[in-house]
Amino acid sequence: MRILIMSDTHGDLAAWRKVLERFGEGIDYILHAGDVLYHPFGLPIPSTYDAIGLAAAMNDSPCPMVIARGNCDADVFSVVLRWPLQDPIAFLHLGDLRILVTHGHRITRSEFADLARWYGAQLVVFGHIHKPVLDIEGNALILNPGSVSLSQYAPEGKAVQTAALLSDRLVEVFDVDTGEIVARGSVQ
Repeated sequence: MRILIMSDTHGDLAAWRKVLERFGEGIDYILHAGDVLYHPFGLPIPSTYDAIGLAAAMNDSPCPMVIARGNCDADVFSVVLRWPLQDPIAFLHLGDLRILVTHGHRITRSEFADLARWYGAQLVVFGHIHKPVLDIEGNALILNPGSVSLSQYAPEGKAVQTAALLSDRLVEVFDVDTGEIVARGSVQ
């Protein structure tokens, strides 16, 4: 099973398209950790901002999507998106794999391991901070795929847009533009 994992698209249709063109073939699910359509106040608006176009593209997703509601996701988005915005967490049970998805703005990092234990989840996905994270806490892999649009991850002074793939329990966070792997970990 291949799962594409992303977060913080913030209405950027071109970013969505780029991720799907590069990594979307053969995926079974898309997990989105929130902040889907709305552009946050105070950040520069990219020329590729097209919330209506992004909603249409997501509705035409090649596979099922699970979306956690982010702090910038309004109730009205449920009217335009085919996929429900789940809040505060979305829970998936796929075979013997249990995954929690949250935006992370209401749940502290210290609570992720507790949630994973409570639900028996091996993978906790969160967004919000616009930077990739791949850590092990307790028996769970904690993943933030970063942002495909407004990245705060700049290892060499230049923002790198990131997303992740889960395939056969291997999680790889990648640079959306180059396909280069920036972090790798395994789900137990």
